[in-house]
Amino acid sequence: MSEYQIDTNVILRYLVGDDAKKSTQIKTMMREAKEGNVRLFLSEPIILEVAVGLRNYYKYSKEKIAELLRIICNLELLKIENKDIIISTLHYYETYALDFADCLLLSRVKKYNQKLFSFDEKLVEISWKI
Repeated sequence: MSEYQIDTNVILRYLVGDDAKKSTQIKTMMREAKEGNVRLFLSEPIILEVAVGLRNYYKYSKEKIAELLRIICNLELLKIENKDIIISTLHYYETYALDFADCLLLSRVKKYNQKLFSFDEKLVEISWKI
């Protein structure tokens, strides 16, 4: 069985649907995964890039970004690296006035029972609350 790491632009095309030909290719690949013919993997850094792309290039709101990333997290055919961290990140992203990268950092701090070393006082204060 073939295994594939999914790139940022693939997820963006899937979510945004701004290229019909590529969207069709993605849907075909996902159907193959659903049928058990291939395995699809999505890494944590790619999810971060997707969030940044949706915010900076497509100008989506935080609420829309969280909604779209939840759709990705709920796709059982994708094997998502540190899915629990991503789900926690989405919660922080919706709760606090922070960017996705900071929320991802908070999620990692919490999961690994660490302290945060940062010069961003707001971020440090929030890290004490979680």
